Amino acid sequence: MIYEKKFQTVDGDILITLPKTYKDLTLAQFSGLSRPLLSLLDQVSILTGIATDRLYNIRRIEELIILKDAIETLITDMDNKYDSDAIPKKLRLPDGKHIDIDIRIGIQPVGAFITVDEMIKGDLDKYQAEYGEQWKEYARPSMDTILGILAHFFYCPVTKLPWNINEVDKFQDFIKDLKAVDSLPIAKAFFLPYLNLEVTKNGYFQRLGTHYQNWRELKSLKSLVG
Repeated sequence: MIYEKKFQTVDGDILITLPKTYKDLTLAQFSGLSRPLLSLLDQVSILTGIATDRLYNIRRIEELIILKDAIETLITDMDNKYDSDAIPKKLRLPDGKHIDIDIRIGIQPVGAFITVDEMIKGDLDKYQAEYGEQWKEYARPSMDTILGILAHFFYCPVTKLPWNINEVDKFQDFIKDLKAVDSLPIAKAFFLPYLNLEVTKNGYFQRLGTHYQNWRELKSLKSLVG
């Protein structure tokens, strides 16, 4: 582990264990760390699951400061070392099972595709309204949209159940425990075509302008369902 230590609190000890590397971050942790204006205790809470109220009861604040470097290393490495173009051939699910990844056929069935299409367009409409003609330089999917894309993409293959919007929404709790480095490139692949493959500005993803030929089938489906 990057850091593991017991801390004394006013009502007993707590063990703080941080992820080993940025590759160990889950989507939930990545999403949490992406929020603005986080305090050190907020970050520790996101990475450990320990409530901030509990962390406030640690006796010696100077002991907490040593966690700052470890957390900054995680975030810096995610920004500088993470290859967001690397779509895995297999992905380990939170329940320990593995699933083959093949995005050439896009998101299925039609209900899932239409829902994801509306989510992505909703994000892009906000950027167009805020930035005008330069919106593509700033556009990136919100974490809600990222989780939605992945939930709709995985729901039927993982559960073997028919698509149902309410059940897919619940399925997001399962998706949040996926490793961020493996699952974010999948969401990216479905987001890029809406930018006409022209964006080079960094956002949640690095090199956001990569071309994905395997979107041809999905674009054809889009023209059919509107």
